[in-house]
Amino acid sequence: MYYFNKIRYTIFMNTSHFQKNLEEEKALLEEEISLLGVEVGGAHHAHLWEKEGTHTGDSMEVAESFEIENEKEAILEHLENRLLEVTKALHRITEGSFGICEICHKEIETARLEANSAARTCIEHREISLTSL
Repeated sequence: MYYFNKIRYTIFMNTSHFQKNLEEEKALLEEEISLLGVEVGGAHHAHLWEKEGTHTGDSMEVAESFEIENEKEAILEHLENRLLEVTKALHRITEGSFGICEICHKEIETARLEANSAARTCIEHREISLTSL
């Protein structure tokens, strides 16, 4: 049944619109990630305690620096997760499974794909999709 739906849906769905949107979003995400310049991990925080002239460390300055770095890392994580979702959606277009719900194997509503071109599930199963990320 899934194979039949996949073929049928791929034939009737024009994915070029969604592919264009996803490719544009991917380029934007990659640009935003490169602009952040955040070193992933945690080792980059060590230098904050060794600032020149602050042997004991100015705790307010260090705390503020940690907070800024943590915010950047949270933003970076969000951007990288979205980039992964977009990349997987582009792969689904290539393999012919784009627009098919991963849970029930039915067509994903066009309105849902317009709202989120990287959607993996139909509206009915979106909650399951969110918990499995």
